[in-house]
Amino acid sequence: MAPTAANEPYLSRALTRVASIIDDILAAEVTPEHLSVIGFSQGACLTSETVLRNPRPYGFIGVLSGGA
Repeated sequence: MAPTAANEPYLSRALTRVASIIDDILAAEVTPEHLSVIGFSQGACLTSETVLRNPRPYGFIGVLSGGA
């Protein structure tokens, strides 16, 4: 939740990796309504940023003790 510049280059790498995992899951013919993205603490921050930067249907988004 710090300024973006303070989290680079790690934030961009992590967001790219999470987006890549989601793309791989969807390419394996998992439908968006069966896709859940969940994170706790730092993972919750990544979940928030991922879904905000990649708007699409998701089956469930869980953000536990984190935020954008």
